[in-house]
Amino acid sequence: MIEAVDVGDVLCTRNPTGWAARLIRFGAALLGAPNTVNHVIVVHHRDGGGTLWGIEGRPGGVGYVDVKKALKSPYTMTNVAQPKDEGQRFIIAKAAEGLLGTPYDWHGIVLDGMKAIRAEGLWRSKWGDEHTPPAHVVCSSFADWLYDQVGLPSPGEKFDRTVTPGDWAQFIIEKGWTR
Repeated sequence: MIEAVDVGDVLCTRNPTGWAARLIRFGAALLGAPNTVNHVIVVHHRDGGGTLWGIEGRPGGVGYVDVKKALKSPYTMTNVAQPKDEGQRFIIAKAAEGLLGTPYDWHGIVLDGMKAIRAEGLWRSKWGDEHTPPAHVVCSSFADWLYDQVGLPSPGEKFDRTVTPGDWAQFIIEKGWTR
C-alpha cells in the first residue's frame, strides 16, 4: 500500500474490469507506453474519519472517489516524489473542486484511439486555450490541466486533452519532472 500520498499527488491505477479499461491499456501498448494502468486520480483530501479522497474524471462526470482501493492495488504508481509546495497543492485541490461535475470528454477518447492506431488526422476537435477550464475531461487530461494551472511539469507540454494514463505512468517512471 502506498501511504505517503498527499493532496495534489497523482495516482495512476488500474480499473481491472470492463472493455473500456482493456481498450485504454491496449492503446497504451500500441503506443509503446506503460500498459498496466488505465486510470488517473488526483488526491484531494482526508476526511475527519481518516478516509483519503481523490477527484477523478469519469464517464458520469468529474467526481469524488475513495482512493483506498487504488492505494491497495499492486498496479498503482504515484508522483509523490515530484516536488510540490503547499500552495501548489492547495491550488490543485481548489481547481479540482471547480471541475466537479464536468462531463466526460468522449471526443478526447476518440482522439486517444486515433493516436493509438496512428490515425490522428482522421478526427479533429476544437479545444479552448490552456487557461480556460475545460468543458470536458477524461481522468488523465483532468490531472494534466490541474498541473498546468500551477506550473508543475506533467506529461503534456501545455494542457493536452490527449494525455493518457499511460503517458502519466511513463512520466512517473521516468521522473519526467526532472527534465
